[in-house]
Parts: sequence; structure tokens; C-alpha cells
Amino acid sequence: MSAAPATPPAFVDDRPLGTRPWLAWVLTFVGATLLVLAVAGQSYIFDATMRDQGGPPLLRRMRWPLIWWYIWAMLAPLIYVLARRFPFTQATWRKSVFVHIGGCTLFFCLHVFGQVTAMLLPAYQDVHDTLIEAVKYHILTSLYLNLLVYGIIVAVAHTVLFYQRYRRRELGAVQLESELARARLQALKTQLHPHFLFNTLHSISTLMYRDVEAADRMLARLSELLRLTLESSDAQEVSLHDEISMLEKYLEIEKIRLGERLTVDFDIDPALDDVLVPNLVLQPIVENAVKHGIAPRSAPGRIEVRAWAEDGRLHLRVSDDGLGLPEPPSRLATGIGLSNVRARLNHLYGEAHAVSMRASHPTGLIVDLTLPLRYLYRHTVASDLM
Repeated sequence: MSAAPATPPAFVDDRPLGTRPWLAWVLTFVGATLLVLAVAGQSYIFDATMRDQGGPPLLRRMRWPLIWWYIWAMLAPLIYVLARRFPFTQATWRKSVFVHIGGCTLFFCLHVFGQVTAMLLPAYQDVHDTLIEAVKYHILTSLYLNLLVYGIIVAVAHTVLFYQRYRRRELGAVQLESELARARLQALKTQLHPHFLFNTLHSISTLMYRDVEAADRMLARLSELLRLTLESSDAQEVSLHDEISMLEKYLEIEKIRLGERLTVDFDIDPALDDVLVPNLVLQPIVENAVKHGIAPRSAPGRIEVRAWAEDGRLHLRVSDDGLGLPEPPSRLATGIGLSNVRARLNHLYGEAHAVSMRASHPTGLIVDLTLPLRYLYRHTVASDLM
């Protein structure tokens, strides 16, 4: 499972059309066909509405726009590639101006040449009397419209180019933010492991000289706990079932140290076993309950760990009947354990989480976590198949 839960960005195929010539020509010929039908159809409808005779049939009206726009359909992808190769940027606009002046002139000549050549076809031989007349006619009637079409193609190429650059920068920013969040989360998790290990070893050391058998059992439990921790060392989130299993191993160690002074109750909805929670999110909270609430007093104490779902959210609660908030209360909230929990939840869920801490009556402390209700992938797939 990845360290950062950021949603991966959607795949964007940002290859220029010049690298997919078949698609470029298909799109331009489809566009040219629509233009031919629009021009011929408008002329036909106008004559049929305004004139009694109706004028030439529709197919005959398509002769001229068919040649005009299909020649542009063949030239347009080449202009598109040229526009992307020489864009109008702050650093290259002078060079691009000269390139596109030459390009526009060249493609205008090619377009006129294509039109004049088409006049040699049998269907067009009655249009012009001489070759000179054909050349002159197509130069004069095509000049401004050719400039307009060339400009539109260049504008489209620049729009696509700048949008793709924007998307690359946007995706790069998302990936950079994801990597930064992953690094911060890993640093927080690395900070938590030695803190937890130091406290557990300190508990073992308190038993070493007065109860060797208990210290030996504690070392065995610590070995099991470290194995579970290392197995999930790469995961920022684990299932609630795995989180509770590791918490139980830790509490077994504390029960060996405190004996009958510590009682632990779990109230976990079995339907939530596959819900995702941050790795080791409960252990620092329970550790604070033991350290600040139960251990300092001689009377027996009780810790309760609950988990339930409500209104599409996961609720986790750790409560104890110990001494309650220390003096000053900020000392507990700013310790390594709880400050680490707050920082990790903030990086993982942003504003989609809540942490609250309040006094319990008559004594003790209650810590509530509210998290997004998200399941492991295997659970989601199984639910979808049912």
C-alpha cells in the first residue's frame, strides 16, 4: 500500500497530433466533410426557399467546396506540426513570425495549385475557359480565406500545446506534493518507532531485577510485536483488524508489568475489520493512557478501546478511568505520541478527520478519533461482486 493516499491523477495522452498522423488526417477530413455539407446545404436551402427554380442540385453545389476544403484537410496536419515546432513564445516569437510567414505563403501556393490542378478533372473542365483565368480566379478568391484558415490552425495548435504544458505542470505539482507528503509521513513514522521501542524496553528494565520470569515473557511479547510492526513497516495504513492485533500485543506487555492494576476491554464491530486506519494510530494513545492515567496510581485501572461506524465515518475511542489530564493539560497534547498522531492524520486526511480529547467522569480521559470510512481493496471488490 502506498504511503500517501493521494488519488493518482488520470492518465493524459498528451502526444501531439503530429505523432499520430492517422488521427490527424481522420479528424481533418471529418471536419472538411462537415464543412462541405454545411456550405452546399446552406446554398441549396437558400435557393430552394428564395427561388422558384431551386438552382443546381445538391451534388453539383458540392463540387467547389469539396475541392477547397479537402485540399485544406490534406495540408492542415502539416501546418499543425509546423505550429507546434515553432510556437509563439517569449523566447522564439521573432523566429516563429518569419517561419509562419513563409509557411503561410507556401501553403497558400500549394492550396491554389491543388485547386487549379483539380480543374483538369472532367467534372470541373467547364468552370474556367483558360489556365490563366483559373490561376487568377483562385488566387483572388482564396487569399483572405486561406490566411484565416492558416491562422485558425496555428491558434488551435497553440491552444493544445499550452494546455498540455499546463497539464504537465499540474501533474508535476501533484506528484511533487504526493512525494513530499510521503516523505513527511515516513519521517513521522520513523520517529514513532524508536519512541515506542524505548518505552517498551524501559518497561522491561523495571522488571529485570525483581521478576525475571515476567521480564522474559515481556521480551517474548516484544519480539512478536516487533515482527508484526516490521511486516507492516512500508504501509501507512493497515486494516483495523491488524491495528487491534498489534495493540493487543503491546497491552500484553503492559499487563505483565502492571499485573492486576490494568484491565483492558475491546468493543470492536467485527464488520469493521477491513476498514483502513493509520498504522500504529492507537498505540500512542493507549500508551499515554497507561503512562499518565493508570501507572502513576496504585489502584486498579481500566482502559476501553471502541470502534464503530456512524454516518459514513469511522469512530475510534480510547477511554480510561485513570488520573485524567495532567497539569498542565498541554503537556499531554504536545508529547511525541499524540503530536505524532495529529500530524500523521493531518497529512493523510487533511480536513476529513477530527481528534478530540476530554475529561471522563468521575475520573479519566477520553480520546476520540473520527476518520474517513474506507475499506481495503479486497473488501470493496467482494462487495461489488455480491
